[in-house]
Order: sequence, then C-alpha cells, then structure tokens
Amino acid sequence: MKRFLSLVLALAMLSGFATVFAAGLSFADVKESDWFYNDVKNAVEMGLVNGKSETRYAPNDNLTYAEAIKLAACMNQYYTDKKVTLKNGNPWYQTYVDYCIDKEIISKFANYNYTALATRDEFLNIFANALPEEEFVEINNVPMDSIPDYHGANSFAPEIYMLYRAGVLAGVNEKHEVTPKANIMRSEVAAVITRMMIREERMKFSMGEEEKEPEVTELEVTEPEVKEPETTEPEATEPEAKEPEVTEPENNEAENTENTSPSVDVKDKFEQTEDELKNEDFKMTIQMCNYITADGVLEIAGKITGGKVNAGDTIYINDENGNYLATTKVTCVVMFKKKVDEAKAGDTAGLRIDLDVETWKNQIASGFVASATKGATSSRPALRPDERPETDTSTEPDISISTRPATPTIRE
Repeated sequence: MKRFLSLVLALAMLSGFATVFAAGLSFADVKESDWFYNDVKNAVEMGLVNGKSETRYAPNDNLTYAEAIKLAACMNQYYTDKKVTLKNGNPWYQTYVDYCIDKEIISKFANYNYTALATRDEFLNIFANALPEEEFVEINNVPMDSIPDYHGANSFAPEIYMLYRAGVLAGVNEKHEVTPKANIMRSEVAAVITRMMIREERMKFSMGEEEKEPEVTELEVTEPEVKEPETTEPEATEPEAKEPEVTEPENNEAENTENTSPSVDVKDKFEQTEDELKNEDFKMTIQMCNYITADGVLEIAGKITGGKVNAGDTIYINDENGNYLATTKVTCVVMFKKKVDEAKAGDTAGLRIDLDVETWKNQIASGFVASATKGATSSRPALRPDERPETDTSTEPDISISTRPATPTIRE
C-alpha cells in the first residue's frame, strides 16, 4: 500500500492525466448519486486523473490508446524503480510507447493507431501487463468461459479473467459482461485505476459454484469386548465306513472346446486414442477470427481435432462445405496469450496467419476449417472475399471451449 501511495505522488507531477490534487470534487458533471463518484474522487485525489476543466470532468469521454499506454508506463516504472522519470517525446506519447515495448507491456510489433479510441479489451490487456501478476491476488471464483461475451479462445482472455478474479473488474451489468469492443470511458478508467491501486476497493463476487469444505465427523471409538474362549472336550465317535462311489467320466470334449477359447481384449476398431488423433493430418474447426491490432495480423482460434501445427506450417482454409478458399502460412501459435512451439489434437489454440487483413478479416466465419489438406474444388472457383456474404460480427458465437480431446464419432 505504501508503494502505491508513493506512486500517486510521483504520477501527480506528470502532465496530461494528473496535474492537480483535489480535496473534493467541483465537477458539475459528477454527482454523488453517480455510480462512479467515489472512483473519480479517489483517482482525482490521488493525482492520477484530472478534469477537462475546473468544473468539467467529462466522465463519458473515451480514452485513446496513447493515453492508456502512458498510464501503464508510469505505473510500471514506479513499481520497478520507485520513481517516475519518463518525459513526453515527439510525438508526445513516443517515450511511453518505447518504454512499454521494452518492458513487454505491449508487443514490439504493436500497430496501434495511438490517437484512436481504445477498445475495452485492448485497454484492459495493456493495464493487466503494467503490474506483475502477483499484484493481482485472486479473490473471486471466475471459471474460464464464465464471462458471457468473452470466452477462453479470445485474444486477451488470460488477462481479462485475471482482472475479474482479482476484483479489478466485475463487468458492466448483472451478467458480468465485458463488452470487449466498446470504448472505455473516463469514468470506467477511474474505477479501474482505483481498484488497481487500492486493494480494499476491489470487488468480491462469484461466477461459479462455491467450493464447500467437506464435513468432518468424528468417529466414535469403542473398545472391543474381550471374551474368554470356551473349551469343550471333543466327543469320540467311530468313523462310518462307506464304499467309494465309482462314476463314469463324461465326454465334455465338445463343451471344453467351446469354453476354453482364449480371452481376447478386442479394441473397438473405430475407437481413436489420443495418440492416433495426434498422428492424423492437422485439422482445426475455426470458432472465431480476430484482428490483432497490436501485431497487425489475423488470428484464427478454435479446437484442434487432429494432428498438430507449428509456426511456419502452410495450411489451407476451407469453408463449412469443404470448399477451398485460401492458402496461408502460420506465423505464430498462441495458447492462452503465450507463444508455444506447437499445438496438438485436443488443444484450443490461436493461429496467427499471413492473409491480407483488409481482404479476409470479415470473410472467415465460425465453422470454417483450417487443415493440412486442401479442400475439394467446387463446381465453380472458390468465392472471392468480395463475393462472400458478410459475416455478422456484432455478436460472438455461443461456444464452450474445452481442453479435452474431441470425442470421435463411432460408426456402427
């Protein structure tokens, strides 16, 4: 806590976000009845944000990528160096961009339009990387895939779920939705900053079943009753003599032949083991196609149902009917925001590909297939992107991601 309070003082000297301290709020557009009143008050009093004027805070104005990156850079520098020495560059945000790339807060391939308005998911990704993971102590039960509009295959799922579990975020409504492609308002920024800086302000809630401690019952221990053994004298009796019975052996040769066949553990010839799935040709059912703004590339994500894939592999994109659409190279394999050497059958992964962004970002739909096998050529040439019907990207498909191997179809 002392570290964070010191950070407040240091950031207060920076221009842009924090140039004034306020003992109270004099903003006409922030009322005590507003949900964000205390968050704005905390953030202003800590010196992290200020108003657009002495009487106007502008809580509904949105934040740009440049402003988000500056806040992240300043927080990270003080956390590591105990002081903030960053100054504006040319353009003014360049110093903070360079710092964040060097500290891996943002990618070195970042392709942000820095003066554009930041989306909520990318803003949250930047902020989640500004402090080390140990600062986000988990206090909430938020299972993966429990956020209705943000599933485990989404680009920034690990970071956003981490912020939910730490109580920095709780969503924008009772369903705990994150609305990832909406912009982030100054009122929301104040709330996120306050909860990152002051752990006591973080929110507790649960989006999964509460784990119950097993009931422990004490066993009643009774000592066994020991009885003296009774001794009796055995009675002497004459053994009765009987003539032995002679029986003819039965001829069970046929029966024995039937019943003595060796027991064979026969494996269902249609059952596929995990190893067999891995040895198949690569195949992945695409569940979504994202444009990764920071890297300027497309990423297809989904469940791998056969084989394996590595960076550098050439793959084919086929539509839901098996018609060939495009050939592309895998530039990077990503699992839970981390680059990996390979992904295999049963994994949920993201594949960053080198198709032209503007041509293909709205043309690859859920249900399409990426594979090592080129799809069948239809009766006419594969549809060009401008011929394909536009995909409705306003809502995410309702999918449930699992990391278990897919269950193969068993044929009779």
